[in-house]
Amino acid sequence: MSASQAERLRVLVVRTVVVGILAVGVVALHDASQKAPVEAATADPTGTQREAKAADGQGLRVFVCGPDGKPFPHARVLVNMHKAPQGEDGTVFVPHEQLERQGPGLLLMVQGGLAGKPLSCARFIDYVTGKENITVRLWQSGSISGRVLSAQAAPLDGARVSALMDVGGLTCHGTTPVGEPVVTDATGHFTLRDLYPDTRYRLRVTCPRRERKQTDWVAVGSRELGDRLQVVLRDAPGSVAGRVVDGKGSPVANSRVILGHPCIPDAVAVTDAEGKFRIGDLVPGEEVTLCIGWNFQKAKVGTEDLVLVARDRQP
Repeated sequence: MSASQAERLRVLVVRTVVVGILAVGVVALHDASQKAPVEAATADPTGTQREAKAADGQGLRVFVCGPDGKPFPHARVLVNMHKAPQGEDGTVFVPHEQLERQGPGLLLMVQGGLAGKPLSCARFIDYVTGKENITVRLWQSGSISGRVLSAQAAPLDGARVSALMDVGGLTCHGTTPVGEPVVTDATGHFTLRDLYPDTRYRLRVTCPRRERKQTDWVAVGSRELGDRLQVVLRDAPGSVAGRVVDGKGSPVANSRVILGHPCIPDAVAVTDAEGKFRIGDLVPGEEVTLCIGWNFQKAKVGTEDLVLVARDRQP
């Protein structure tokens, strides 16, 4: 074999080897592209676990029964304030996909009636495994009775009383209103009925020209508390007043000025065309919290020239 023939043979072998390597590389890339979606899906446990839980029928199962332990199929069932459908056998099933974003703590509220008597139950549930089976026994609804008095021990007619149930971290202020407010009679007496038993409440009491008050926690059983609960409201001739302006100092009309927590305000004033507002029925000398657009400011009762700046900041 001549030197030129040997050189041509060497070049041909090199070209063959290079082509082979490129072919293997192309095949490997093709296989990787086919496997990538499967591997990506496997690497995403959230989607896989969600599909597995849905396939296994995971979620919250609740069996509702009456005081006698028998199925109670016609109750009103709420899970974290959302209505849940109930079967004829008294069971309730809420699928996992409806609960996974609501956190591990759930509030279960059930209401019903038997022989004209209201029955109810409210309880917290730890939702962790997706296989929780809860039995809820309805009991006769509880009530709170009491009297509203002035600082001079005189009964207050026309005071407004409402119940706020403890719901933990489900709301920003830890409570939610239950039922309709009631008004005291000429003797200052009131009764809040159809409350969930074995649950605690705060009472919110208001009366014209009297202080606004929220009581300490009151535990509710299946019996009335009678007149042992007394709420005393002090005279409240004071007020706070001022105006709302924007960042340039111009008055802001129709702006809401909130007394207390914005999620459950004690009072709300709306500014006039000149940005002015006034909130009354306050105890002179006390400090209150005002809120506008989630901006909070302390003020002493009796202040007449308060300036609040309206901003667009949200929580």
